Amino acid sequence: MEQIPELSAAALRSALRGLHNPSLRKQQLTVRLDQDVFDWLRGFGKGYQTKLNGILRQIMLAERGGRTANR
Repeated sequence: MEQIPELSAAALRSALRGLHNPSLRKQQLTVRLDQDVFDWLRGFGKGYQTKLNGILRQIMLAERGGRTANR
């Protein structure tokens, strides 16, 4: 079985997580959700906020026709 080579420190620093624009920064906010929606999201366990961001991103991209920047 072939082993996967270790990544260099430079490769790890430049790695991207997900398919988002790395120039976008996260914004902390407070949002009110219906209890059943919140319970459903929390049911995903750790990372439910990332899941919510992904859901909203899919909707945003669909409405923008796939464009990521405000134009």
